[in-house]
Amino acid sequence: MSITSHEQGVRQLPGRAADVIEAATLAADELLGGAFDELELIRIARDLNEVHMSYSTHDLAASVALNVLKSVSPPNRQDALARMTLLEWFREGKVAPTLLLAFGNAPYNLEKPSPP
Repeated sequence: MSITSHEQGVRQLPGRAADVIEAATLAADELLGGAFDELELIRIARDLNEVHMSYSTHDLAASVALNVLKSVSPPNRQDALARMTLLEWFREGKVAPTLLLAFGNAPYNLEKPSPP
């Protein structure tokens, strides 16, 4: 998926760590399996990033996916893909535990595995 052609008008806010376009791309490709409109995901990422909250790019991607999936009923294949990928991201230290909890697939132990 190439959403970089839609970057005009989307700028990183000062003091924010998240890359809006990268977050939308991660949400589209890795969490949502390409099943949702690219421009809508960019708009959602931009709007979420404008909230007075500091996001990492992966946190913002997870928030975008959560925002989209909460309107889909019943849960579908993209929901399962997002949950599995988010759990992997959590184990890699890429997303906050609260986002994992928001998806409802929190493992019993939210501690990251110890390095070997």
